[in-house]
Amino acid sequence: MLGRGSGVARDDAKMMTWWRMAAGQGDANAQYALGWMYDQCGHAATDSNAALGWYKMAADQGHASAQYALGNLYARGEQVAQDDVLERDDSKLMHIRN
Repeated sequence: MLGRGSGVARDDAKMMTWWRMAAGQGDANAQYALGWMYDQCGHAATDSNAALGWYKMAADQGHASAQYALGNLYARGEQVAQDDVLERDDSKLMHIRN
């Protein structure tokens, strides 16, 4: 709601604050959302290192979209050494968990 301005005025700072609170309590969806915000969205300053951290936290909990996004970071070589073998291994892991 806060990110889209649906029912309330759009407020990116409050949106990020609420997501950080949920992510800090282990919510994989919030962790993924923060990773995406830092990776691609443009609402937050692009920060591949922050994106990597949030994606890893969500991926470790089995969040399939975070696993995919993490694989993309490896494929692009952002904040990690580009590793096509690891990317393939992460892809296999995602299929095993789902």
